[in-house]
Amino acid sequence: MGYREALKRGMGYKESEINEACVNILTETDEYPLSFIEFETRDFLGIKTTREDFTEGFVVLNKKYIVSISIVYQNDIIIKTDEEENVSYR
Repeated sequence: MGYREALKRGMGYKESEINEACVNILTETDEYPLSFIEFETRDFLGIKTTREDFTEGFVVLNKKYIVSISIVYQNDIIIKTDEEENVSYR
């Protein structure tokens, strides 16, 4: 079963809603917080990811190196004041 199928079965997402599900992805070497799944094949996962400067980038991950994927819920995101950093997540 793929990640998109797991979101549909486990969380009850419709196919059209999966691209809107915000996820954190941990691979063996990197972390991709605040990401969105764009496509999935048997071996690869294409994601839009938020960079440290809050711009978006597109990354294609080899699924064999993915350690975990977790959903980011709205209450996991903390918006801080201008004196502090802009956004963080738990």
